[in-house]
Amino acid sequence: MAGQIRRAAASIPANIAEGAGSDSPLVFARHLGIAIGSAFELETHLVLATQLVDRLTDISSILEETRALRRMMYRLRVYQLGKDGDNELRKRPGEPVEG
Repeated sequence: MAGQIRRAAASIPANIAEGAGSDSPLVFARHLGIAIGSAFELETHLVLATQLVDRLTDISSILEETRALRRMMYRLRVYQLGKDGDNELRKRPGEPVEG
């Protein structure tokens, strides 16, 4: 599980950097979406770790930082998608498509 936590944590800045290196707001937004998914994955692994191992009792600050980072990435993603003018792409995954 420690390896999964490390990989998920490393994936967040790596995807942000890769997307930021693109000239396209849509490509950047896609990589931000991947980073957001990695933040959810990291949060899940941390919660599971605390449930499985009693020694990891105080990770509340790490979880809160992960959640705050995820919210910031989501807002940046919405901003990047807004540059393209395609409102349909701003929806969260799983939201119904209006039509």
